[in-house]
Amino acid sequence: MEFKKDDIVIYPQHGACKVKGKKKHDFFGTGKKEEYLILETIINEMTLQVPLSKLDEVGVRPPVNQDELEDLVAV
Repeated sequence: MEFKKDDIVIYPQHGACKVKGKKKHDFFGTGKKEEYLILETIINEMTLQVPLSKLDEVGVRPPVNQDELEDLVAV
């Protein structure tokens, strides 16, 4: 899934986050830059950086919409 600046997403361990942008980093000194999604948690404004290649593995997703929420509550 493609996220853009100011989207709200859910990060399972930290809850709701706002997408602040994307940035390429070489965190491990390999010489290979990887693109990261920069997130800011809504509750305490902590900054998280998640490799785009790991978004699904980590569980970053959009929030449920009203219809999905009603379906969940109905169960």
